[in-house]
Amino acid sequence: MLNKEDYIHKMNEHLSYGSYRRVNSNPIPKVIKQVKKAIMETNLEDKIKKKLIPSCEVIPRIYGLPKIHKEGVPLRPIVNTIGSPTYELAKYVAKILRPLVGNTDSFIKDSSDFLKLIRNKKGR
Repeated sequence: MLNKEDYIHKMNEHLSYGSYRRVNSNPIPKVIKQVKKAIMETNLEDKIKKKLIPSCEVIPRIYGLPKIHKEGVPLRPIVNTIGSPTYELAKYVAKILRPLVGNTDSFIKDSSDFLKLIRNKKGR
């Protein structure tokens, strides 16, 4: 079991030693401006551009899911980007790329797929 104080300590530790840095001002307006500029410079239809341009200033939020099956109950960091300036753009790009996923020799679906690939290579 993980109590609130342990959770806060572990998240603060993760944020201190991870690839994060504290900023002195809100970067969201600048991100919105850059994303809007990039979208407007594309050849996309106006209807799609309008949907992709950020309309709110929600800052992505991080939280940790406890890995209760592991020693010391480490946290798995999750970043919720719903409503953030790049959310709609990321969904759009993911939709375009979805048909391409899994169609390359280097694609590995999961750890079971990796093991199967390795076993096949050893058998040759």
